[in-house]
Amino acid sequence: MTIHHLTAREIKLRGARGEFHLRVWPAAAATGAAEAASGADASGSPQTAPAGVVLFLHGLGEHGGLYGPLAERLAADGVELWAPDHIGHGLSDGTRVLVESLDALADDAELILARIAEERPGVPLVLAGHSLGAAISLLLAGERPSAAHAKALVLAGASIGLSADGNPEADRAGGLRKLLEELGIDPLDLRKDPSELCGNSAYADQVRNDPLVWDGGLRLETLDALEEGGRRIAGIVGAGRPTVPILFLHGGADDLAPAAAVEATAARLPNARARVFPEDRHNVLAETDQADVYDEFAAFVRAAVTA
Repeated sequence: MTIHHLTAREIKLRGARGEFHLRVWPAAAATGAAEAASGADASGSPQTAPAGVVLFLHGLGEHGGLYGPLAERLAADGVELWAPDHIGHGLSDGTRVLVESLDALADDAELILARIAEERPGVPLVLAGHSLGAAISLLLAGERPSAAHAKALVLAGASIGLSADGNPEADRAGGLRKLLEELGIDPLDLRKDPSELCGNSAYADQVRNDPLVWDGGLRLETLDALEEGGRRIAGIVGAGRPTVPILFLHGGADDLAPAAAVEATAARLPNARARVFPEDRHNVLAETDQADVYDEFAAFVRAAVTA
């Protein structure tokens, strides 16, 4: 099935730290149908239940709107994609890229889970995310009863607090904070050009010129939140959880989150596997082999929601 230019429903939800933006791309039932493009009937209500729902959580500095192409690929399999802009990101409220705790973002994700349960009762759910979003997905699956019904996880560009031999290691965020303090460097001055994170020049140009994408550095509070979250994730994974099927999608040339640690993590978990794309960088979902990566993602989701 070919899907053309799906239009997302735009929703505003209010969490403890302000209003955040949510996009819902429909699971199109037919090519070219106007109602499939809108994802709603004349009253604005969602259409017939999809085969599955993916809640996708984006990475630091990104926004959910970047994942429209992924939504189109999933729609071809009858799967709906829900993607928020985290507080401090995209069209949502808050100081830009200020993450005071990963729990705050997980709290907002729980509000979305409640909305999904209301609109899509009984529809199989898959949690997914990139980088920061992968960390939040792991915390949801590992700690929150509200996410216990998730059938599977897809984690792209995940940074796991385990070394290449599968043992817990000091969190990189904490080590970076200490180094910056010793050198007297403001983390807001740290910047990576999009081309360093993705070898797809067209995507790098798109992100470079997207006003909703943060092009600055990091905040100390955010580094602290990543460090604290990383310790908890290492504990969750070290205990052999989550036990649901997990697919790690990772770039072999990722210099932010080494692929070896992800492969070791997958080997340690009871129902996980890592698919490493050797030439890809951190933004593995946007690389030049995107079609292959999306096919892996979609096939895994399809198997999870039909199991």
